[in-house]
Amino acid sequence: GLVAISWRLGDSTVLHLDANLGEDTAIAPPPPCDRLLHETVSGAFAALADGRLPPMSAVVTLTDIASQVSPS
Repeated sequence: GLVAISWRLGDSTVLHLDANLGEDTAIAPPPPCDRLLHETVSGAFAALADGRLPPMSAVVTLTDIASQVSPS
């Protein structure tokens, strides 16, 4: 099964954890991320960007939400 958790940090960033604890590839929405922090399986981040997450893998990413705000 897929687990997706996000934490808003105090410096206008969001930490994302996407994990597939199942034995089959999971369909997962790509995270709106700026930076990969860690992947437990090589290629998991690229797969997640394509909307899937390999079995028994996790990806941790960081998004700077301030950079995603459009200037008025």
